[in-house]
Amino acid sequence: MSEFDVAIVGAGMVGASLACGLIDAGFNVALIESGELNSSQDWPLGQVDARVSALSLASENLLKNLQAWPIIENMARLQAYDAMHVWDACGTGKLHFTAAEQHLPYLGHIAENRTITSALHQLLEHKKYHLFEQAQVVDMSPEEVAPRTLTLGSGEQITATIVVGADGANSKVRQLAGLPTREWDYPHHALITRVKVTKSHQNAAWQRFTEDGILAFLPLLSAAEEGLDQHYCSIVWSQPKAQAQAMQQLPESDFCMALTGAFEGRLGDVIASDKRHVIPLRQRHAKRYVQNGLVLVGDAAHTIHPLAGQGVNLGLLDVSALVDTLQQAHQQGCDIASIGVLEKYQSQRRNDNLRMMALMESFSRLFGNQHPMLSLLRNTGMNWVQKLNPIKQHLAQQAMGVGAHLPPLSQAPKQ
Repeated sequence: MSEFDVAIVGAGMVGASLACGLIDAGFNVALIESGELNSSQDWPLGQVDARVSALSLASENLLKNLQAWPIIENMARLQAYDAMHVWDACGTGKLHFTAAEQHLPYLGHIAENRTITSALHQLLEHKKYHLFEQAQVVDMSPEEVAPRTLTLGSGEQITATIVVGADGANSKVRQLAGLPTREWDYPHHALITRVKVTKSHQNAAWQRFTEDGILAFLPLLSAAEEGLDQHYCSIVWSQPKAQAQAMQQLPESDFCMALTGAFEGRLGDVIASDKRHVIPLRQRHAKRYVQNGLVLVGDAAHTIHPLAGQGVNLGLLDVSALVDTLQQAHQQGCDIASIGVLEKYQSQRRNDNLRMMALMESFSRLFGNQHPMLSLLRNTGMNWVQKLNPIKQHLAQQAMGVGAHLPPLSQAPKQ
């Protein structure tokens, strides 16, 4: 039986970054992944991952501190955006955020999930840890048994002082631990794909609130034979399930025409689209993130409406907070698996996550109701916030993830 300080289940963006952070902090780490790690950079020209993330400055700082950021930059698949335009299709309300208002060169970056994961997996190739690939966790010892023991589908057993569930929204670790969740389905599904438009995306993120849902155009940096092309965007279009599925099945030309109309032609005509994917939207939050010797991070602990692209950023803040908590406990000679230590992580992250989830839920309900009086209040409020710089700056800073309260790994690297 193998024994480790920490066994991380899941090697996606959150699990892989946590592994890098804990290995760098001196912990003996096992990483268990149901698939295989993929450190390849050899992707065909024009091939993209339909899933993208809007990385905040806090997430960028974490990836810089882990040394993954230069790898991502070298892949030439990282698009900075320096403005965000938000408007209500059912009125005159609008908000504009710019990096210049924040005295920053940009607000954040859009990157394909595959790019981020690949960079982290490349880092792991040069670190000392134990990898279990194509391994399924099928059982786990109860909370009363310390240290925890995981049983894999192969029959192999792994013992760890702490087990971390970083295995996504349908976390097997969370299920085996019996940690309950609060969850509900949204009345919408998200249609995602990459599209080409006739006008430049202007290094800006665009979001339109419609009577049927939210439509976002996120700028992509796309390599082409003649250089870099600024006419590609990743779209996230939330719609009622039947409508999203109907849009998925439309011929490409009809879909592009419908999308151009829904976006009011802000970036000209949509002239091409990649394969379309439809994903159900569900809000989920674990009532507790921790047990003795067990922790949940990322989507295993919380999933959020994609309204502001904060999902991965919340997960990466979980990583920073957990690394900091365990590192401090170890330095102070504390039992890192004790509930007292792990609850410090929970109290730090659970409140922040709940605040962001409540804010996104409020926005979702506010813009999902087309009652004339509510529409008037909504539009008046948006225009009011646009004119009040202190409030607008506060909202922008929350989305960017800036502030002295952040864990060390999420703060700017020291020069």
